[in-house]
Amino acid sequence: MYQISVVIAQKESVVAERLAHALRARFRNVAVAHSNSELHDAIAKGRAKAAIVDLELVKLNELRELCEDFRGTAVVATHRAPDEQMWKACMEDGASDCCHPEEIDVMLRAIVSSTPISRAHAA
Repeated sequence: MYQISVVIAQKESVVAERLAHALRARFRNVAVAHSNSELHDAIAKGRAKAAIVDLELVKLNELRELCEDFRGTAVVATHRAPDEQMWKACMEDGASDCCHPEEIDVMLRAIVSSTPISRAHAA
């Protein structure tokens, strides 16, 4: 298990809960935010080192601000139909990656490669 906190902000609560369920087995703490302001609060309060952010909830200019405000947090943008242009814009704004919300392996790779993390040893 990775000893970091992750915040999930998705427009659709069903998607957010599905992601949270999948990530709780891999990360120490997983929180769900329902708005851009909740996202900022959750990252700051939980000292989250990763955030998974829906581009239908947080617009590109807000994504850029998020990445600037939380430089130590790996931000993975998601969208229901990401394309190369969207990916490029997200990367230019400071995101670690941009993918479909069901691509959990892509999210994990982006978080692990962007964040100094440690694993807990199994007892």
